[in-house]
Amino acid sequence: MAPQGVVVGRHQLGIRVEASDTRLQTRPSVWRIDPVPKGWHFQDLCELLDELHFQEVEVLEKQWRRNCASWLVRAKKDGAESVLQPVVPNEDGAEVELCISKEARRRQNLQKTQQLKQESRISFPPGAFTGHAGKRTTWDTSVEKMA
Repeated sequence: MAPQGVVVGRHQLGIRVEASDTRLQTRPSVWRIDPVPKGWHFQDLCELLDELHFQEVEVLEKQWRRNCASWLVRAKKDGAESVLQPVVPNEDGAEVELCISKEARRRQNLQKTQQLKQESRISFPPGAFTGHAGKRTTWDTSVEKMA
């Protein structure tokens, strides 16, 4: 048994280790970078990710949007951040705020659920309807006016 205990993950078991343990390594994660200016190439994206201390960058996908693009990359990043928002200059000289987020974290947010509304009951006062079952039902329109 591990001296610090066992940990339950999402899909597997693990052991607790000290922060300085050599077995503890950063693993590559899938990151979505959005909205990237259309004129950007892989070189521009790699320069930005190097400035933000990403390592071993591998591009998985580039999706074209109307006025921008969305990139999906696999990379290593030290630290516990799951969302980064750097501000970078555009081709026009204007500044654009990018959103770099872990794809797994983004997918969790899409799966939020909300409870259904409770059933409601409507009760009418006695004599609100006139008639019998099987016959045409009409509203009782007699209203008493207050003097």
